[in-house]
Order: sequence, then structure tokens, then C-alpha cells
Amino acid sequence: MRLLAIDQFSEMGGAQHGFLEAMEGFVGRGWEVHAAVPDGPLLPQLETLCDSVTALRCGPFRSVNKTPLDACRFAWQTPGQVSSLRRIIAQHPIDAVYVNGPRLVASAAIAAGDRPLIFHSHSVVTQPSVARLVHFVLQARSATVLASSEFVTQWLTPPVPRDSIQVIYNGIA
Repeated sequence: MRLLAIDQFSEMGGAQHGFLEAMEGFVGRGWEVHAAVPDGPLLPQLETLCDSVTALRCGPFRSVNKTPLDACRFAWQTPGQVSSLRRIIAQHPIDAVYVNGPRLVASAAIAAGDRPLIFHSHSVVTQPSVARLVHFVLQARSATVLASSEFVTQWLTPPVPRDSIQVIYNGIA
């Protein structure tokens, strides 16, 4: 299995620790793992685990309430993200795409083409426009969704079918 793993942050928060643990698990299964994350502390940690690591432009964005400038920056960065992810997919015939967090779901879905898309949600998305975009993408792609708790599944359902969501608590190998 060749997996492209994508994260929206490189600062080390809980989701990024979970991302590292997931990468260790995938590599431990013998998978070929390629990662794309913003430049920062997560990137060098992934270099010791993954077959390749690419710095991906994402942000900076304000937390929670985005500004109009954030929306413009997001729109401006999306085509470059898609291009970078497609390049990785072409260089390393990727079988599936795993995206950790909502910011890069649309870019990952576009770049993935017909490959399976796996979305890992660690928290509730409270910004309505972001939630609508993520819901649309997950539905359109019939994506597999991982949630870090039953509470996190609440923002996903509906419209994401409950049977496409698997709860895997943080800290579980």
C-alpha cells in the first residue's frame, strides 16, 4: 500500500501527535508512506518515518473565526496545493490519500482523483462555511471518515452517513 498522508499544521498539537502515531503504524505494517505538511516542527519528525516528505503551503490562518483575508489566502493557495499533491501522487503511484484535519480536504479530494480518500477529524468544525465545504467533499467522494471521539462525529452527521465514520480514540495504536 502506498499512502499519501497530509496534515494542515506543522506545529505539534494533539492531532499532529496522533498523525505521527498513525504514520508509525502505517510504516509498521510495511506501507510506503509519503507525507505533505506545512514547513515546521512536524516535517523533520516525518522525515525519519516516511519515504518522502514535501513541504506544503497552507496558511497562515486565524484560528476559529477566519477573516476575509484568510478566505482569499485559502482560495489563492488551493490550486498550488492541488498541484503539489498531484505531483506526489504521480511520482509515487499512490493508492490512497489520508488527510488529517479539514483545511486540506478539498485540495486532497481534487488531487486524489478516484483514489480512496480518508479524512481524520480530531475536533468539531464550528465555522459554517468550512463545515459545509467539508460535508460536500466527504459526501461527493464517499470518503471514509475517522473521528477521535463520538462527540466529534456530531458535526459530521448528517450529512455524512454514520456507517462511513469510524471512531478511533487518540492514543490507540
